[in-house]
Amino acid sequence: MEDRRGAIWIATWGGGLDEMKDGKIRVYGSTNGLTHDSVLSLHEGVDGGIWVGMDFDGGLNLLKEERTNVFPKPNGAIGQVIRAIYQDREEAMWIGTGHGLNILKNGKLTSYTTARGLAGNIIMAIFEDRDGHVWLGTDGGLSQWNRGKLTNFTSRDGLPHNWINAIYQDSEQVLWIGTKGGLSRFKDGKFASYTSKQGLFSDEIYEILEDDFGNFWMSCRAGIFRVNKKEFEAVDNGAAKTVTCTVFGKADGLVSVQCNGVAKPAGWKSKDGRLWFPTIRGIVAVDSRIKMNDKPPPVLIEEVIADRKPQKFANDAEGPSSAQLAAIKIPPGRGELEIHYAALSLQAPEKNRFQYMLAGVDPNWIDAGTRREAFYNNLGPGNYRFHVRACNNDGVWNEAGIVLPIVLSPHFWQTWWFRMAIPVAAGLLLFAWYRFRMTQLRQIERLRVQIAADLHDDVGARLTKVAMVTEFMDRETAPTDKSKPHVENIAKTTREVIQAMDEIVWTINPKNDTLDNLANYIFQYAQEYFQNTGVRCRMDLPAQLPHYPLSTEERHNLFMAVKEALNNVLKHAHATEVRISLALEDRDLRIIVTDNGCGFVMNGSHNGGDGLNNMKERLARIGGRLDIESKEKSGTRVEMEVSVN
Repeated sequence: MEDRRGAIWIATWGGGLDEMKDGKIRVYGSTNGLTHDSVLSLHEGVDGGIWVGMDFDGGLNLLKEERTNVFPKPNGAIGQVIRAIYQDREEAMWIGTGHGLNILKNGKLTSYTTARGLAGNIIMAIFEDRDGHVWLGTDGGLSQWNRGKLTNFTSRDGLPHNWINAIYQDSEQVLWIGTKGGLSRFKDGKFASYTSKQGLFSDEIYEILEDDFGNFWMSCRAGIFRVNKKEFEAVDNGAAKTVTCTVFGKADGLVSVQCNGVAKPAGWKSKDGRLWFPTIRGIVAVDSRIKMNDKPPPVLIEEVIADRKPQKFANDAEGPSSAQLAAIKIPPGRGELEIHYAALSLQAPEKNRFQYMLAGVDPNWIDAGTRREAFYNNLGPGNYRFHVRACNNDGVWNEAGIVLPIVLSPHFWQTWWFRMAIPVAAGLLLFAWYRFRMTQLRQIERLRVQIAADLHDDVGARLTKVAMVTEFMDRETAPTDKSKPHVENIAKTTREVIQAMDEIVWTINPKNDTLDNLANYIFQYAQEYFQNTGVRCRMDLPAQLPHYPLSTEERHNLFMAVKEALNNVLKHAHATEVRISLALEDRDLRIIVTDNGCGFVMNGSHNGGDGLNNMKERLARIGGRLDIESKEKSGTRVEMEVSVN
């Protein structure tokens, strides 16, 4: 702490209190007035007195102008550990301890804890803003004292952490809060928080100071870092995603990077503009007026490795002001890419930071930190642009960076002409198979026509000759001749064989593979079948049937099912009339055979006959269905339905 006379006061742990002025140091301790040698907190009163808060049982001390202690004996009511002291504009003393808050005013001491409304019992910071509100940083959140009323703010209100270490108000009356979990800004009644995810060097902040150039200086366990205040505004309005921190460590003169923040003040800005921070190995003074490195660092791509093989490329830009290199063409491979880059800034090269992006792969910039390599795997062939940019030790970015166009050559099976050739080849193959299949079908049809013609012309003619001979023998044979029954049997069998052969010839002939041919054949067969039987045959056929194609299997199974139904009418129904109807609805073919015979009980023994089962199996083979309705003495209705494609 610096007092109004320009003296720097340094509190030590076990070494008492040091007053440094004009190059001389005066020590105060337990041997010359203080109650203890472990000092935790300092504050200069309105009358110039130095208030000193002690650890353990040291209590509160006050050094007046003659540098004598006004409170030689500890005040037990204040508590054992005094972490923060502050005298407000009304000259009331605010004493923050490890067990709550004490307010000393007009000789009266009043204590506050969480039981009386405080956010936490450990007081880490006390700050009075320009409006006279007193802010208290505790281990349980942020408390605001306004005319005796306490209002608490926690992580539920937007703070990144409830442990508050530092409170600072800038020239725009915006409150900044340093916590164990990041930095928070309180403006217009709302909190905006910033953590390492937004680029902050550390989430644990001990103290916040502001220099004369709009930069925040913050201490933490790992050193001191600087951020320009405007960068937080850029993050808020979406102009940037992260802030840039300049970090100071041993290379910059720190004896130890670990700062202290256990008590207040944990940092001070002196009248000469210097910033003072305590560390575990002494105190450090920072001259914030040092000139920044404002030169953007040139960016260089050092090496490109593809599939673990270094690639040759021209690493000089195409022109003096150009940020693009000549394109590099990489032969076909596995798509593994490794790119090494660097920034030509040698003031503190270990602090140079990088961001890169491979257009076509990375949707946004990749923050590489201080890493100087980029790795990609399984890249497909194509044109890419690798863009890398860098900042120097003071966070000044070379936004243009450098761009390297990259062409990954494809394997022959990855080329456009090969991909185009695949469907063409597949089409040609399918066309060849189609031609081959059509040739086979035509050969099969020709064979079917030939077989049908041979059966009709050759076998049919011979059977007709046999039928004529047997009929002649039957006429010439006397009724009393013993051979006459055999001759009649041969004649009958010959006629049946001729009928069966006609059916086979009709079935295998491809010319009959149509719906209208099937209908005509069924009706012609029915007329001949019931001729001279005493059963009247009525037929209901549409005036015109479409020329739908039917397969040989469909024609054969439909005809055989109808034939079986007609056979049942003649042999079992004892009917006097049978009606055959054929209808086509959409693409459903329906054939109905109805008789006025004796009928049968559906659940009786007739239901399991071989004929009916054969009919069901034939319809099932071609995807059709069979429906039979019958009642005793009421006739039978057989309905066959199949979809015609």
